Amino acid sequence: MSFATPVDAARDAVERAEQRYRALFELSPTGLVQLRGRTVVEANDRAAWVLGCLSPADVIGQDLQQWVAPADRAAFRDHLDAALAGRDPAAAFEVRSARTAHGVTHVNFKPARLAGRAGPSLLLAVRDGSHAHRLIDQIETRQAHFRAIADQTPVLLWMADLDGRLTWLNAEWARLSEDFAGCAGMAPGESAGAPAPDIAAVWAQAVHPDDRARVLDAYAQAVARRADFDMEYRLHERGGSYRWMVCRGRVRRDGEGNPVGFIGCDLDIDRIKQLEGALVQANAELEDRLDKRTADLRAFNYSVSHDLRGPVRSISGFAGLLGEDLAGGDLASARASAARIGAAARRLDAMLEKLLQYAMHAEAALHTETVAQEDLVRAIVDALPPHRADIRIARLPPARCDRLLVEEVWTNLIGNAIKYSAGVAAPVVEIGHADGEYYVRDNGVGFDMADYRRMFGLFARLHPEQDFDGTGAGLAIAKRIVVHHGGSMRAHSAPGTGATFYFTLPAPEA
Repeated sequence: MSFATPVDAARDAVERAEQRYRALFELSPTGLVQLRGRTVVEANDRAAWVLGCLSPADVIGQDLQQWVAPADRAAFRDHLDAALAGRDPAAAFEVRSARTAHGVTHVNFKPARLAGRAGPSLLLAVRDGSHAHRLIDQIETRQAHFRAIADQTPVLLWMADLDGRLTWLNAEWARLSEDFAGCAGMAPGESAGAPAPDIAAVWAQAVHPDDRARVLDAYAQAVARRADFDMEYRLHERGGSYRWMVCRGRVRRDGEGNPVGFIGCDLDIDRIKQLEGALVQANAELEDRLDKRTADLRAFNYSVSHDLRGPVRSISGFAGLLGEDLAGGDLASARASAARIGAAARRLDAMLEKLLQYAMHAEAALHTETVAQEDLVRAIVDALPPHRADIRIARLPPARCDRLLVEEVWTNLIGNAIKYSAGVAAPVVEIGHADGEYYVRDNGVGFDMADYRRMFGLFARLHPEQDFDGTGAGLAIAKRIVVHHGGSMRAHSAPGTGATFYFTLPAPEA
């Protein structure tokens, strides 16, 4: 029969504790290494695997620093010495592995200082730190790929923090404008010099002064609301001009949907704005043409309903008289009525002819060429019927025009000048060019400028028909031809002092 002494009980408790410690040490999923100095006295299987060995036997009795990359060994020793001395006994640290077996490139150590009769030792938790570094490398690679793609994209890209401070611009900003040369195409926080430029201030300064207040206010409101936004503005570009941009900003969110900042792009819409402007101008020109056509149509309708009634009434009236004369046997009076009917019919035919010409000149296609106006005028003057006027032709520059139509303009103006100056003692007609305008001037009867507004109307007459023949359509047709060429026509006169008619035509192409 044996009896257990207190010493035996204590010994049994120590053995049981040692067994529990050994089981925990061996079965721990975390690598564990015990050091005395820098020599390994114990290691579990996981620690051996992380260090690139097959079993703990490959590690025990060895200097642990041989598994540390040479460049990190000095720092490794400093960390161990600090932990042993109790200066920072629980500070974790990381070193690069000298062996990359099992794909381990980085090892994390977390020391625990153990007190003992033989002096302090260290228990190190050993973990594989390679996965975190691989993730970091992947993130950095993706960021580099993103920047490379973004910097080659012909669109202005940007990012901002949650407070609206711009943190990144792609390289396209610097290609568009030298204003962004020091802050575009770099990683967030990077700068071409010190200190880093205020990107938001650079951008705000590049916005057109007339747009700046509106744009900054819209941006501030979107940031305050944490909301997406779209806005148009003009941005300064190389060469000093501005280009229209549309800025589209969107809220960036994390995996849980919380806003973390803004990301966006600025698209060049300058060409679209130019086309919009051209469309507005084209619409305005179309409306102007429609207004002019409407006015012409009204004048045309007035002429048909009013001016042509005169000859028609004459024909109708004299036809009635003719019937009475024939019924009464008055042949002499009947012949006179028939003659008047014929004259009215001829006048009606002439007026209809002029009306047709007036309508045709509005739609006629122009066959333009460079025409020597002086040669054209001399040919017209040489073909005139006999007259008493002294026609003086000054130098006339060429013009880009339809020769046949402009010949009609000159013929009408020169013919009118001869007709309305025929009653003076020494009629003079001057033809020339000054201040970009051709002109025909006479010293005839002239007209009152109070009648100027109706002068170019169809069948308008400023003088009695018995004094000067004609239909009154010549000036309306002449002006219509000039306007059809893109020119203008005007006149100036006073009664008894003659009249001057001016008009313009396109210059020849350079």
